[in-house]
Amino acid sequence: MISDCFNAARWHLRAAFTARSEKCEGSGGGTVLLGSKVGEGSFSDVFAATERLPDGSTSRLAVKRVRLGGLPEADADACLLEATVMADLPPHPHLLATVGSVRRPSFVGPGEELLLLFELCPEGSLAEYLVGRRAWARPLDGDGVLAIFTQVCGGLAHLHAHGWAHCDVKPENLLLSATGWKLCDFGSVRDAPFRYVDGVTSPPELSEAEERIHRTSTPQYRPPEMYDLRAGEPVFTPADVWAVGVLLYALLLGRSLFGTAGEERLGCLGFEPAKQLSDEALGPLPSVGGQREA
Repeated sequence: MISDCFNAARWHLRAAFTARSEKCEGSGGGTVLLGSKVGEGSFSDVFAATERLPDGSTSRLAVKRVRLGGLPEADADACLLEATVMADLPPHPHLLATVGSVRRPSFVGPGEELLLLFELCPEGSLAEYLVGRRAWARPLDGDGVLAIFTQVCGGLAHLHAHGWAHCDVKPENLLLSATGWKLCDFGSVRDAPFRYVDGVTSPPELSEAEERIHRTSTPQYRPPEMYDLRAGEPVFTPADVWAVGVLLYALLLGRSLFGTAGEERLGCLGFEPAKQLSDEALGPLPSVGGQREA
């Protein structure tokens, strides 16, 4: 059950407010002090935090606070699923490491909130990294591309080996740590394929699957089977392989394969590159060069 993840997590938090900050005390005797906000979403905020242990040592963490109160049930379930995956998945150097999670009454609004604690990656996302390199006219060289690509594949292989498909691999969901790139944001994962079977899959089931895809994945990184569920192709780990291919194109050429024109351009019914790829993607390919990674 989803609620089991809170017992599986290594940390159980209880909260208390001070005048200027929020303090969460862990069952291991440590204290997590929330600091500045480093990111936000439509129903969540991410804070930099400091963990203080009884021996006086400290470490840096990130805390994602999700406001469950008022969320549609499907969105709340996705957040709780992320906590489940983070608690159950064995650690891997290229998956974001988790410290723990807790569900509790909210102090900042009605209903409940979910706190997710994980390692802090202050260098930001791959999307930000690529934008910065473009701004300085420093495209990745072959070694740089290969390093990122192999790390992403390593993290995904670990996820797949434990029965999960991510289903939203993209530069925004890859964070840079001291040890390399880490895949994050597990609210879109699946633990089993979805496959439409004519005469078996009910209209509500199909509608729910389509809504989940639109809610939890990114158009430019979706494979054809996620656009046309009625084609009957299973939606599972191959979707991640497709997304990694789209990511590799962006790493090599510094631009999106599909652009941002909208879903109609992505070939949801019969992938035809001449019609569906962006004009840039169909143009001459530049040589891959630039300064070597430090």
